Amino acid sequence: MKAMRLGAVVLSLALAATACSGGGSSGSSSSSAAGSTSTAPTAQITVGSDQANDHGRVEASGASSQPVQQGNFFFSPTVISGSAGQTLTIHLSNRGTAAHNFSIDSEHINVTLQPGQSKAVKVTFPGSGFTEFYCSFHKKLGMVGELTVA
Repeated sequence: MKAMRLGAVVLSLALAATACSGGGSSGSSSSSAAGSTSTAPTAQITVGSDQANDHGRVEASGASSQPVQQGNFFFSPTVISGSAGQTLTIHLSNRGTAAHNFSIDSEHINVTLQPGQSKAVKVTFPGSGFTEFYCSFHKKLGMVGELTVA
């Protein structure tokens, strides 16, 4: 009986880990915004005092919109450069297997997307420096990015 309970606990833990792992192969990753759901980061970068799984950078100065993919556990692109005070519509798309969030504390943005869901969010670049965005569920796992003034 104890062995069956232990087996059930181990199976439950394995299923929970799989649900949050993303199912991407550990040997591949992509820094492009289209089709990338890998859990393996290309590298880690520092955003503020946090470590972020780096899935690329994009220059958005002069643009009115930018697609951003959410995966397990990253934003792609991770760093978006723009002009001071620029307003940008970010088209979020959750390509992961778990719910993900897009939060910017200074702009009072807190949007949650279920797997497969998309939403548009308007953001404003700071006057100088950068503004951090993150997933409130997976920030400690490196799901962090930044809007930076070019």
